[in-house]
Parts: sequence; C-alpha cells; structure tokens
Amino acid sequence: MTRNQYELLSRRPFYYIKVEGLATKRDNIILDLLDEDVVIKYYSVNSYATTVDLLITRYWKSEKTARDFGRKYFKGEHTIMTMKPKEFIDMFEKSLKDVELTDEYKENHIYQKNIRYLETEKQLQGKIKNNKHQYKCIDAYESVTNYDDWAICPNCKLKPLVWDFNNGSSTACGCGESIYNHFSIESESIMSYIKRNDGSALNYPHNALQNNWNHWVRTGEVLFDRKKESELNDKW
Repeated sequence: MTRNQYELLSRRPFYYIKVEGLATKRDNIILDLLDEDVVIKYYSVNSYATTVDLLITRYWKSEKTARDFGRKYFKGEHTIMTMKPKEFIDMFEKSLKDVELTDEYKENHIYQKNIRYLETEKQLQGKIKNNKHQYKCIDAYESVTNYDDWAICPNCKLKPLVWDFNNGSSTACGCGESIYNHFSIESESIMSYIKRNDGSALNYPHNALQNNWNHWVRTGEVLFDRKKESELNDKW
C-alpha cells in the first residue's frame, strides 16, 4: 500500500461554524421555557449571514481556516463544529430527499459547492473501502498522522491503523482472523495511569502506543496487555 493510499484511510472531517450570538441565546432560552425547539444557526455565506439549513451551511476541510474565519467575523459568539465525511454524506443525502430543490437552492453557490463536496467524498469513500479490505479492523481505526514514525508490521507488511478511545488505544494491521478478532498492540488508558499515580496525569506518555508498536516490531516483545490492566489497577 502506498503512502497516499494509507493516508486516505483517515479522512479529515468537515468543519463548520455554529453561531451563538446573544440574541440567539436569548431567543433559545425563551423557546426552551415554552418547550419549543431551539433554533441552531450556522454560518452560510457573506460576512455575517446565518442559516438553520445544513444544505447551505459553509464547510471547510481545514480546521485552521474555519477557526480563523470564526474569530474574524464572530469573535467569541461561535463554536467550531465537526462532521465526519460519512456523517456529511448521510446528512446531505437524507436532506436532499426531504426538501424541494427550488431555484433558490440551485442558484446558491454554497449549495453547489456542498454538492461537489458530496460527490468527491462519495468517490473517496469507495476508494477507502477498497484500500481498507487489507486490514482486519472495524471502521473506528484510522491512519496515523506521523506516518514516518511508525514501523511496518513484519508479518503483513502494513503500517498500522490506530483507534483512540476512553479506555486507551490500540493498533490494527492485516494480522488476524477477522475485523473482530485481530492482532493489536495496546497502550494503557489515561484513567488507569491516573489511578496508579494518585490522581495525577503528569508525565502520561501520550506516544505510548507508537512506542509500544515500534518496540514490538523491533523485538517481538509486547510491552502492555490490556487484559492485565485491571490487575495493574488492583495492585495499585
């Protein structure tokens, strides 16, 4: 698998702006008291235009661009939201079924840009599916950002995908029987570390998974076993 194919396995999310001005907050407090649906507004087009329609909401693929834009036009009255590519596709396709595509939509350049985003992401998801069949893992696993710092599995010859979750993190490659029964290198969860260190997260090794993986590749030694984590906590 080439580097480009590997990096494609972790598609960047879409970023968009939820506008939370004082007037909007005031109106939503009233609506909430009346037990009515609150209004959520998103940035759409032009300097300060907002909308409640996700079809004509403006999206970015760069978090920095979205944050810079939000700070410039909305200062502290906004939140940067994220939407994964699959969520974007599902949302857009469902919305397209539920609305009448009037000329107002068709002439809206933000809507047209979003349609292009939709078609591009659908094509990329197809490529991702084809590339990911080499791995034994569920969709939660994604490619690492620091590609060059991770060693290649000596058995299947793949760079690992990783999954970070509440109880720690783990790797997946092409080794194993199925997506639910596969080989993994793991790292200790931050909560386990805090418990062992009297409530402190100081010096928690955030690159532990990478170190554990690379150590296993070099030596064949597994440094951490999640099954023993409970025993580790009980000890401390």
